[in-house]
Amino acid sequence: MIRSKGKEVSTPFITPPILNYPATLNNHITIPPFSEQMVEAKVPHHNMIDVLFEPNPRLKNKALFIASALLHIKDKRIRISIINATDRQQTLSKGTKVGVATQIAASIGVTMPLNNVQERIPKGKAYIKLIPKGKEA
Repeated sequence: MIRSKGKEVSTPFITPPILNYPATLNNHITIPPFSEQMVEAKVPHHNMIDVLFEPNPRLKNKALFIASALLHIKDKRIRISIINATDRQQTLSKGTKVGVATQIAASIGVTMPLNNVQERIPKGKAYIKLIPKGKEA
């Protein structure tokens, strides 16, 4: 609740629906042992531009590793890197689900006037001297 002009004001927060779409391989691929390969995957939704890509956890069981990443979609396609950490070649069929693409929601910024803000650190509790240049926290 927020007090404004002596009255309590509330604003409901509506959680946007989570929009997850499968990312599937465009082509049949064979990855040589102990190597990395760039592959193309398709994402079915056409209105997305930037997405959070999260790999299919089942690929870890095959010692195939893909990083989570922020990716740009172009023509319903993304490019990802797959690492084969085994001593034998691995084959993935066209249409294999390599992960999930989640639409990145726009962030909401709130600006509050300074006259109503309370300090988080009481006076006298904060360290006054700055860290010398060249040293890190």
